[in-house]
Amino acid sequence: MRTGTALALREAMTDEPTHIMGYIPPVAPATTASIGHQIAGRYRLQSLVRRGRHGSVWRAIDLADESMVAMKLLRSGQRQDPESRGRFEREAHLLTRLVHPNVVRLLDWGVAGGCGWYLVLELLEGVRLDRRLATDRLRSREVRSLGLDLLHGLSEAHALGIVHGSVRSDHVVLQPGGAKLIGWSVAAQRHPDQAEDVYSIGALLEEALFGIPLSTPIRARNTQRRLCGPLVTLVARMLHPDPAQRPSTPEALGALAGMARPYVYRVT
Repeated sequence: MRTGTALALREAMTDEPTHIMGYIPPVAPATTASIGHQIAGRYRLQSLVRRGRHGSVWRAIDLADESMVAMKLLRSGQRQDPESRGRFEREAHLLTRLVHPNVVRLLDWGVAGGCGWYLVLELLEGVRLDRRLATDRLRSREVRSLGLDLLHGLSEAHALGIVHGSVRSDHVVLQPGGAKLIGWSVAAQRHPDQAEDVYSIGALLEEALFGIPLSTPIRARNTQRRLCGPLVTLVARMLHPDPAQRPSTPEALGALAGMARPYVYRVT
């Protein structure tokens, strides 16, 4: 069932195909796939990217148009009950409504005979944010651009009633055209709210801006770095301990979009 829709992924990679490691539907374990194996009559496995306890991730060719895709073959040892299967399908259909340039796309999904559930995903080429931050922090204008990309994607999701619940640096892929948010779960076991997403974006921007461990409180960072400015102020609001005091996703997006330079400056 071709969807041409969007989904980001739990436990994703950066310069390799992204993959889902969220809730796994209770279907029979997938058979051992191999290079050249054809799935659902149209996807030919080209090379193995990663094999884990939840399944395997492959580079594959979509024989319909010869495009390259990332393919996840899922397996589970759980019982095969209709309720769990239905839950997975409902969540997947909901996430397929999320179509945005800052969210990685789910292209197709279904069940193939002998292989169980499969997911066909956009093949991402880029650098994962956590790997970028391991070598250097971002400039303030880069942090602002990153925040705009992620908040645009989250605003679309929140408008559909979809919450990410796990925004962090290893769930962001940096590409020349902008950042893509990955790490969404299918039929997740917990239900975070939108304020948690706002907090997580604030924490991610804080990490990118200050380049020091997230365990350090923002006030201590300001004291140490002696930085202030509208970007620092917005991040502090997003990290407010009271969820009711945090800006909504559209409010944070509007504040960031309307921000005048300099975004950050040093107090002398």
